[in-house]
Amino acid sequence: MKTVQIIDLVCMVHAWSDYRLAKELHVSPSAVSNWRAGRSFPEPVLCVKLAALAGVEPGQVIAQVEAERAERAGKMDQVKTWNTWLGKMTGTAAAVIMSASMSGVSTDAGAMPVDTQTGNLLKPIVCILC
Repeated sequence: MKTVQIIDLVCMVHAWSDYRLAKELHVSPSAVSNWRAGRSFPEPVLCVKLAALAGVEPGQVIAQVEAERAERAGKMDQVKTWNTWLGKMTGTAAAVIMSASMSGVSTDAGAMPVDTQTGNLLKPIVCILC
């Protein structure tokens, strides 16, 4: 899931505008605009908050954003490293979901309430959206 897709998901789940997302993350609206346009990228701590707000695995968001950042900088060796790691994470998460569903654990990917001050989920979930 690309950075812009993560932003879109957060805004859709919470019915927020980019302006509201910026306020919730304590960044300027132009920062969110720059993330959308690929001119800049959220720092890892903001990736964790975005992941929590979207209900996705933080490591996947960080890896995706860092791969995009490296690609923009022309560092293709780093892109390959991040994408390899991302592929392994996605495979691991898929295995967890398959295990959970076989054991009767709910794998509902619905929107979860998030503490907007800390970015922490208020209820644990297992989710794959990409």
